[in-house]
Amino acid sequence: MAKAREFKVREFFVAHEFSGTNLKRLRKTINQAFKQTPFSAKYPDKEAIASKGPILSRIEEYILSTEFGIYDICSGKKGLGGINPNVLLELGIAIGANKDCYIIVKKSKADKIFNKQLSDLAGFDRIQYSDLDDLERQIKDRIIPKYVPEKEFRIFWSSFINEGGTLIVGSQVQKLDKYTYRDIIGEYDDIATSELRSFLFSIAKSSVVKSQKLNIKHLPMPMSVNPTAAPKELGKYVTSIKNSIINSEDRNFVLIGTPTVNPATEIVMSEIFGIEPFNPESRKAMIVGYIINDPRRKSVSTFYEADLKKEKGIWDVVTKRKALFNDKEGKSCGIIIHKRLWGKDVLILSGFNGIATVGAVRMLTSQKEDVDFINRNNEKNEFENGFLYDVEFISKPDTNKPVKLELKSVSIRR
Repeated sequence: MAKAREFKVREFFVAHEFSGTNLKRLRKTINQAFKQTPFSAKYPDKEAIASKGPILSRIEEYILSTEFGIYDICSGKKGLGGINPNVLLELGIAIGANKDCYIIVKKSKADKIFNKQLSDLAGFDRIQYSDLDDLERQIKDRIIPKYVPEKEFRIFWSSFINEGGTLIVGSQVQKLDKYTYRDIIGEYDDIATSELRSFLFSIAKSSVVKSQKLNIKHLPMPMSVNPTAAPKELGKYVTSIKNSIINSEDRNFVLIGTPTVNPATEIVMSEIFGIEPFNPESRKAMIVGYIINDPRRKSVSTFYEADLKKEKGIWDVVTKRKALFNDKEGKSCGIIIHKRLWGKDVLILSGFNGIATVGAVRMLTSQKEDVDFINRNNEKNEFENGFLYDVEFISKPDTNKPVKLELKSVSIRR
């Protein structure tokens, strides 16, 4: 079998039947759908198939060297049950190589194929189309936006597109037994990190993709942070994290998670708002910034308090500490801060809870209007300290815990 090659970014593979009256029309439809994009289709044409060597090895090379694939699994030949076995084999290669795959199938054949013949493929992303005009529309709506972001996203993520960067996610130390500890990353922070990295790889320049300049760094919280008992140790810890950012070759950073779970968020927010990190007493000196009130948690973060008399949520120091979020079923919120700091481009995604952090990622990678609002207002004084956003999700009855990762809405507060 052929060896995997580097991405030839901006090409995609198309697998389909080589005969039939609709072949030219199918290709024309696919080419038309991608006409205004930087992508071009890679077809296993007869000339390539006719060259020396095993045909399957050359097709595998096409699959591995392109960014994603479109697979028309239907066949018009009698005796095959309406399915093209060659395309299924090529689809299997793509799935095994963990490539993005999009199955296209005529709507009239979909029920028979996926419910009776190929039930194992029932969960895969597919387009069921009624005619070729419908196929073109669905490709434009469902595939292209994943790989060709509009200008609002290119503006917001420009530094990562051109230079790459590092995503920093916090972890917690969990004691397994008397002698064994391990670092644990929150489920939703892990999801947020993975989704964001996949998005950035999909829009980054080929030089960034090839050099793998989009890294994830796990930063464990110290097992105990006690500013009074160990000020020197704490100072060394803070300095080491600062220096890891300042002295890094990377110019761009995303900090994922709140100050209570990500020490980089705590330290960078303290720098931005001019107070000491890991010191609740220092928040009394805050002129601008946010306080996160959550009586359920224990934390020595400067930005956290556990006041049972106050509503749970995020409070803004500027607006006389007026509550900006009231914890109710299926609702949450968060803060997005985008700053130049220490000569670096730093983005903080701090959801009040994990699903709110996922909401920030999904908003910044899919909601054009909200991203455009941030682009236009990021330099204005009223938003210089960040943007608050609201999240709605499906929750368990009488709790504010998600039933599953299903967001109803995410929106920036205007």
